[in-house]
Amino acid sequence: MEENKEELIFDNITDENCKILIIDDEPEICEEISEKLEFHGFNCLVATDSKSGLEFINSNKDISIILTDIKMPGMSGLELCKLIGQDISKNRELALLVMTGHAGLSEAIEALKVGALDFLTKPLSPDLLVHSVKRANNHIKARKLERDFKIKLKNQVGIMTIDLQKKAYDLEKLNAALTISDRVKNEFLKMISHELRTPLTAIVGFADIMQAQVEDIQQKVYMHEIKNAGWELTEIVNSMIDMVAVETNTFQINPEFVDISEIITKSVSAYRGKAKQAGITIDTKKSLTYRFKLDPVKISQVVGRIIDNAINFSHFGGTVYVSSEGNKEGLKISIQDYGDGMSSADIEKALEPFRQVDGSFSKENNGIGVGLFLSKIFVELHGGAMEIISKQGSGTNIKIMIPEKGVIKK
Repeated sequence: MEENKEELIFDNITDENCKILIIDDEPEICEEISEKLEFHGFNCLVATDSKSGLEFINSNKDISIILTDIKMPGMSGLELCKLIGQDISKNRELALLVMTGHAGLSEAIEALKVGALDFLTKPLSPDLLVHSVKRANNHIKARKLERDFKIKLKNQVGIMTIDLQKKAYDLEKLNAALTISDRVKNEFLKMISHELRTPLTAIVGFADIMQAQVEDIQQKVYMHEIKNAGWELTEIVNSMIDMVAVETNTFQINPEFVDISEIITKSVSAYRGKAKQAGITIDTKKSLTYRFKLDPVKISQVVGRIIDNAINFSHFGGTVYVSSEGNKEGLKISIQDYGDGMSSADIEKALEPFRQVDGSFSKENNGIGVGLFLSKIFVELHGGAMEIISKQGSGTNIKIMIPEKGVIKK
């Protein structure tokens, strides 16, 4: 049954049966074995001593199975097997079968130690002989398949390695190009932002002076519009500068002990004019008994941007509620509007840089969509957290929480 299994494994192998070298100092035994094996389709060569057998092996590369007697004049079969195992079999596939008329356990063990695949005793059983040779033939074919597989696998790995190295090199080049592109973009934004801020300061300043000096009502309205547009553009420029600082990891905060009540009052006052124009009321409630070491400019920007956002999305006649509480546990600021509100997806979008809930060019509200993103960054740099609670149709509540023991995060 085992023989049938082995034969089935190699049914699809197209290699012809390999040549067999029979080495025995008795010619009649060589002839008898050769006839039996050739009857089963094997190709046989005959040698009557180990020396001539070695010459056959070295000159005929088709020989793959060697059936040798152990007891022979001169070099014995075991010595021949040792020599083959040490030198010849390193460069080619060979299967060694040994036979003797003086069977003994020690000889069998020694034969297996020197690399013999099987041990046969004389007189040879025809069935056992054919079975051993077929097994040796299948062994050779299996070794060749293994060798070919390893070669193909090595070649395939080599090809894949070269391909991966090329892709890694291309990726490295792309990454370097993107790094340069990103740096150029940031440098450009930084330069253009600073270049814009200088003339904008002059425009807003002179518009304010002219509004105070002119007496014509229509001209005062014009100056007011110029000033408001200038402030809006200045806020956009400041946001661009902050975004560059965040992306390049050069952002800094300058903490100092501040009066939170004063910061919130100034932030609300800065947007009362806009709120009045939009028909919105800003209502404040403060309960502050503790001073905090914060960056006053950045916290003012956080509160101002969120108030501005609340005004933008409130309905005419609505109210924006700003409440603050500060004690030894930390600082809490809440800004509530009752506008359209946002879904969970809208909140995620609003916290992404350069994204707005209404991203169309026809949107009613101005801005580049970084207000809430920067506000969240500024709060987190102070060791705090910003939470947005909103529901469509019910408005939005943005809560800022900065713990007393984690006020400054460098």
